Amino acid sequence: MSEHFHKRKLIRDSVFQMLKDGFPTGIKTFSKNRFLPFNWDKEALPVLNVYLVSENSEIFDEGPRRFKRVLQIAVELVLELKDEESENLDDALDEYCRKIENILLVDETFRGTVSDSFLSGTEIIEKPEGEYLTASAIMAFEATYFTVADYPGLRDFTGLDGNVIVGGTDTPKMPIEIDVEQ
Repeated sequence: MSEHFHKRKLIRDSVFQMLKDGFPTGIKTFSKNRFLPFNWDKEALPVLNVYLVSENSEIFDEGPRRFKRVLQIAVELVLELKDEESENLDDALDEYCRKIENILLVDETFRGTVSDSFLSGTEIIEKPEGEYLTASAIMAFEATYFTVADYPGLRDFTGLDGNVIVGGTDTPKMPIEIDVEQ
């Protein structure tokens, strides 16, 4: 993993590239920026957008501290059909969703960037805007991955010097030295 990017970016980029590689035809526009995904008036549909929704984390190991993270990834598909094709909009959405599932779930590690993933739900939204009927399917994927806490400036443990006191105040101190082989 590159030290310059958060692992979330690497995961999002991997999902994006898997989908782009899996749809050599059929999808006209790809995006991985939910804030400025595409210009609805100018871009050709169908559109596929990949973005991150949320992430939960918990301590998995104490030393070194390792976190288990569960990331919510959205894959949003937007289709537009003319009035005479509107009866087939559900079928078209279902077919694209099936293909997205097949692309992403054949490698549930998203090319080695996560430990596991699964489809946790799909939301279908009809958008009767503009000249044509527009609809979208927002597929939610959960991906689990692990990270190790980065402590900049923390030196590696090389050994310990000190005294061990066994018993009360009348017990003599016993010197102790522990060296760690590098």
